[in-house]
Amino acid sequence: MTAGTGWGIPRVHAILVRRNDVDLAVDRSAYFTSDRTAIRATMRVSFAFPHAAAIQRITLSD
Repeated sequence: MTAGTGWGIPRVHAILVRRNDVDLAVDRSAYFTSDRTAIRATMRVSFAFPHAAAIQRITLSD
């Protein structure tokens, strides 16, 4: 993208896409001496723009 140029799309034409393989790891041993649990979650997401005509180029000038 060149300086002073951006791209915009109306919110109603943007979709959040989530993959089905969300990974959740639980480890109780890390905090064995207290009532805590370590949790790590990994989720892969992206944005989709199915209406190409809605994408607008925005140019800023001085």
